Amino acid sequence: MADQELDALRPVLALIPSSEVISATYLDSELIRFTTIAQASDANRDALKAAGLDLAEIDNLKTGIPALRSAETLWQLSFDANSAHVQWATQADQAFELRKELRRDLKHAFRKKPELLKVVAGMNQGNTNSGMLLELKELAELGANHADLLAAITFDTTKLDTATQIASNLPAIYAEHHYNRGGDESARDLRDRAFTFCSKAADEICVNGKYAFRKNAAMLEKFKGAWHTKPKPPKSGPDAPPNAS
Repeated sequence: MADQELDALRPVLALIPSSEVISATYLDSELIRFTTIAQASDANRDALKAAGLDLAEIDNLKTGIPALRSAETLWQLSFDANSAHVQWATQADQAFELRKELRRDLKHAFRKKPELLKVVAGMNQGNTNSGMLLELKELAELGANHADLLAAITFDTTKLDTATQIASNLPAIYAEHHYNRGGDESARDLRDRAFTFCSKAADEICVNGKYAFRKNAAMLEKFKGAWHTKPKPPKSGPDAPPNAS
């Protein structure tokens, strides 16, 4: 049903000027707020109409909510299994774990070589992603240069090859993961337009709801504004902030 709502709404969403499209941030919280507003307004149509509300806004919000949920699902599904985000998520943990193992292995192999222990200690780059990748490369090089000491502890030399490969290949994946928000941009745009459609309807309902129920604290609570600061329209599509839900 939600897909049908979205398909029916696509022509309307396409007419929203790009300059007015709001990036869909805090989506989980906003969907709860939109649903509360839709239910409260639908049950109080007469009072809201008397306050000056165009009742079409209620219907717009009721239609927009399932469409927004569907659009969000489409955007999430656009992160396919080959995306840099998925690759980084699966390989980064392996890389951090390998770094920890190499630190331990080299420290044991070099336990009688204070000068080499100092070198290992000096390689500590902290827990940043870029630091981990650099340290992994340096540990692999140091281990290869002292293969005799590693052989004495029956060290698995394939770890050095793996570390070298990861340190060589993972930076490109990390860069794409870090600088590219990912996902299909058309799906993101559709999601943001659906969010804008709902947000505008909710804002209009709230303005009239606050007036209609200005003396009713319980009802007034149902027509509160956004839980978070209203996001500003993005300067451009790729620079739009990610979904913070």
